[in-house]
Amino acid sequence: MKSPQLIALAAMLAGAVPVRAQVVVQPEPKLDSTQVVVFDALYRLRDSLQFVEAASARIARDRDMTSDAVLRSRALTMAERCEIVVRITSEVKDVVTRTGRPDPDPKGDRPRYLGALDTLRRRMEDCSTEFTRLAQPEAAQELRDYGIGRGHRVQEAIRAYDPEITRYFYSATGRRYQPYMRGAGATPTGS
Repeated sequence: MKSPQLIALAAMLAGAVPVRAQVVVQPEPKLDSTQVVVFDALYRLRDSLQFVEAASARIARDRDMTSDAVLRSRALTMAERCEIVVRITSEVKDVVTRTGRPDPDPKGDRPRYLGALDTLRRRMEDCSTEFTRLAQPEAAQELRDYGIGRGHRVQEAIRAYDPEITRYFYSATGRRYQPYMRGAGATPTGS
């Protein structure tokens, strides 16, 4: 009788994990009304930036297998999406400035983020101008030859913005900045 009890005790002790190795998952903090405004504005910009990246990827994908007309259409889409981001950055700057979050801001996250937002806005203005020009019929060969590289520069500008938005978002809302994950990992089905 003692043998099964000892084996059970040994198995329990062998499987025990020290408390310091366990992770406690905390629920996301509740947002106040001001934080909700910041949250919504920043995620709207995030979603718009993903549309820019998708447009750039389509140009790269279609470069070798489509007509000049289709490729020019892709360039116009890229220009339009960059222009939308330009408008949204103005709205985001207004929200961030007006709300004054985080308050206090001992690490200077707000001014650093506003600087990154201004840089992103300039890059998106350049993107809109450049891809509008590349969408013209006389620039078809240049678009085919250099459109991918120009798209990569836009994507690099978005990547340069990512660390600042991540830092600012956490300091302003107390939440982690999440990438857009709808449909991520989904597998297409035959039905």
